[in-house]
Amino acid sequence: MGSTIQIIIAPDGSTTIHAASILNDLFEDYRYFRGEAEKIDRFRYPIQYKRMVRASIAVFFNYFEGVLNRWVAKIDPEFDLDISVGAKLGKVRGEIRKHNRRSPDYLDVQQSKNLRNKLAHLKLGDKDSEIIEELLSGRFFRDAEHLINWLRIAAHLLDFELHNDPKKMMKPFVEALGGSQRSSSSELSEEDEELVRLAEMTFLELDAREAADGNP
Repeated sequence: MGSTIQIIIAPDGSTTIHAASILNDLFEDYRYFRGEAEKIDRFRYPIQYKRMVRASIAVFFNYFEGVLNRWVAKIDPEFDLDISVGAKLGKVRGEIRKHNRRSPDYLDVQQSKNLRNKLAHLKLGDKDSEIIEELLSGRFFRDAEHLINWLRIAAHLLDFELHNDPKKMMKPFVEALGGSQRSSSSELSEEDEELVRLAEMTFLELDAREAADGNP
């Protein structure tokens, strides 16, 4: 899946460039919610702490599975992405073994995944006390860091990206416009969308000229 660059030109002529990278947004969401959780004394303010942990879990697994899905689709476009996370991890490990003598350590994702599933699909037999104890234990953040480290090692061994870097994505556009980087995540009006479309057409023409000159 490709990424999108939005170029917003205001009436005063100022230009805002927004690099849309959903995986980067999800990763930054995880970092934000984790940071907020770490500011809270979980024993004095358990409700606030649990809220941040639940938000962290939701966005983290959206990010984690999103990275796996894109990697697996790149490795094997025919692979069924609706299959289990364990099967996707196995596919990634198998690809690593083709090119390296060793693969990353075995990754136990089940405990954290089970917690996410309980929160997303609460069942009658799930015990509230056990879920709350798990949320307050702080174990999820330790597990998440282990999962992130595994992804980083795998990305290095496969020469894959974890997620697009918005600053890197925006750099050629910023340089072409001769300005400094700033981003916008607000919804665009119909007028702004038309300005973005016209700006994108301009850059497509610029890219075509650069390609013709031998400087893609």
